[in-house]
Amino acid sequence: MDAARGQLESAILLWFLEKDLASIHTLTVAAQELLHHTGKPQGKPSKLVSLIKSQPRAFQKQAREAQNFFKHPQKHTRVLYSPLSAELFIIDALALYEDLANHLTPLMKLFAIRFSLSYPDTLPFDLTVKLPIGVRRDDLAKLGRADFLKEVLPFLA
Repeated sequence: MDAARGQLESAILLWFLEKDLASIHTLTVAAQELLHHTGKPQGKPSKLVSLIKSQPRAFQKQAREAQNFFKHPQKHTRVLYSPLSAELFIIDALALYEDLANHLTPLMKLFAIRFSLSYPDTLPFDLTVKLPIGVRRDDLAKLGRADFLKEVLPFLA
């Protein structure tokens, strides 16, 4: 759990700072795998990993193409990559972490809040966060990632 937490928080911090897409994706998938294998014996596997594994091989290959490329690039290989895929893997890993650890760290909550501002009603877990008096969700949604990190994280810590 400690290793997964560290990888996930590192990926989230890089995401907020808009740095190194490959590292964000690779760290996230590594954390998700650790959490999936920790939760599976307890009947708490990753919903996203389970969904991907239930699909045809071609879909599975495409879903894992980016992580395989980032770890084992081949000559003349190109990968179409959407940063949204890393965000979805982060959300899945957060759901796993919350299910196994019964809490989210402040940085994890921060990502979930930011994600929910962009994609309302899509979190696979319950997130109840009271905003400071006078702070509106609409105002937060207008902040860039780095400013969001700087402005909102202190209220969660």
